[in-house]
This record gives sequence, structure tokens and C-alpha cells, in this order.
Amino acid sequence: MALNPNFSTSSLASGLGLYPDRLPFGHFPVHVTNTGPVTSDYVALLFVKGEYGPQPYPLKSLVGFARLRDIAPGANATATIEVKLGAIARSDDKGDLVLWPGKYTLVLDVDEKSTWDFVISGEPKVLDALPPRS
Repeated sequence: MALNPNFSTSSLASGLGLYPDRLPFGHFPVHVTNTGPVTSDYVALLFVKGEYGPQPYPLKSLVGFARLRDIAPGANATATIEVKLGAIARSDDKGDLVLWPGKYTLVLDVDEKSTWDFVISGEPKVLDALPPRS
């Protein structure tokens, strides 16, 4: 994945509106080849992992997926996984959804067929706040 590896919380969240967690973070192409003898489907899973936000850190979190159908033997297929800003955010201790600065890695599939490292700098940005508790 040859994309810009550096972002800031302020630039990513610059389009804050009614639903900032729905802002696009990126579109990631996935190219596969069916090397088997049978027509098959393939589901590509995209995860994020890293040490950002409050501890404990999750091992990885699912941020998107795409299903390719009926790939013939020897055929190639391409899908695009869309990732929203809210998918890479994590909750804080109050339950608010926050975009945290830190080092992130996107990984394709459970066995990490492909990875892409990126950094988000700046101050934490709340994307979605829970109503205050009384």
C-alpha cells in the first residue's frame, strides 16, 4: 500500500460535521489470484493495530472487509476496502470515540499478508461523545 504515512488529527478531522466518525480515512485496494483448482469466493479482512489511546491495547481491530465472489481458477480479482475515520478511533475512559495520535499498522487478513504503517500526530480529537451521565 503506497500511501502517505503521516497524518495529523486536525487534518483528518477537519471535515467535522454531524457524523465525523463517518469521514473517510482511505480506500485500500486488494488484489488476489485464485491459485486453486475450484471457483471460489474470497473475503479480505483489514485490521488496525498499534499502541495508541488508553491501555490495554487491543491486539488488532477489524476496520473493514470486502468479499470477492466467483473467482475462477487462475483468475485475478480486485476489491477495495473503504475505511472510515471512526474505524481507526478508540474509546476513552468516558466512552467517547477519540482519534488518538500514535503509530498505527493496517494489516490484511489474520496472517498479515500485507501491512502498511502510518503515524497520526497532534492532539486527541473526539469524534463522537456520549451524553453526560447524571
